[in-house]
Amino acid sequence: VLDDIFMQVKDFKARGYSVKHCTLYGGEPLLVRNKSLIRDICERCRENDLTISAVTNGCELEHFIDIIEEFKFSNLQITVDGLKDIHDSQRPFAGGKGSYDKIMNNIGLALEHGINVSLRSNVTSKSIPGIKNLIDEFKSRGFTDNSHFSYYFKAAEYDMSTISDAD
Repeated sequence: VLDDIFMQVKDFKARGYSVKHCTLYGGEPLLVRNKSLIRDICERCRENDLTISAVTNGCELEHFIDIIEEFKFSNLQITVDGLKDIHDSQRPFAGGKGSYDKIMNNIGLALEHGINVSLRSNVTSKSIPGIKNLIDEFKSRGFTDNSHFSYYFKAAEYDMSTISDAD
């Protein structure tokens, strides 16, 4: 499949189309079990002069810092859906343990390595009251003082508890 995709990239470029960027997303691209596949994709992107970014839950990000730095990812979009109690209730690991602390620690790690992080927070009726406190959490962790960090909020009208980051 990768051969076919990158053959198409080369074909599009040969026909004059502008193909400049690859975003890894869907399910969760940055799973340790996919690391060799992600490296292969990144190498092919480099061969084809494509910049790279990823949309990730950030849960296994610590295993990809080397690849992200080596291939100079332009950005990571990571989702945190409110403060710890709200986020953990909506995005637990398969065993039920919350993912908030792991994700927030990995965001800090990425920022320490100069990786651009765009944090998205899906806002529901449950999380609205805690938005100011969430921003205060970003500040207390030093995220907002880091030029590689940005955040934004997105209204969500669906039940986040039905979505699993472990998929």
